[in-house]
Amino acid sequence: MRIGVIEVVRTLWHVDRKLRREGFDATRQALQRDNSTRLWNTGGIDALARDVHRYGRFWPGSACLHQALALASLIRRSGMDCELVLGAERDRGIVMAHAWIECDGRALDESGERLAKLAILARFLFEGVR
Repeated sequence: MRIGVIEVVRTLWHVDRKLRREGFDATRQALQRDNSTRLWNTGGIDALARDVHRYGRFWPGSACLHQALALASLIRRSGMDCELVLGAERDRGIVMAHAWIECDGRALDESGERLAKLAILARFLFEGVR
């Protein structure tokens, strides 16, 4: 199955529903084990990241964690490895957290300047479906 708008939106919906019902750990583990339909990413990984962020912005309640988990799931099902990275920074007494995806050590659709300010808290490997 080719990754298109419908698959991106379906994955965002699935992630949102699972996060609300079961929390982060259960959602992450389920997505890391998901062996459903193998996807064919013909548009490239950067285009896929842009699509997830583009449609994720309009998803009610969607945050960077929702979008990162959806992107990790789509990349994994495309047969590629990636990492979900969680980071945080403290700015004027307020802790700001962020989630993003890296492939081969490169952050997808993210500003390097923004990420440089964050302390990495955790990394989770999503191995591609072979």
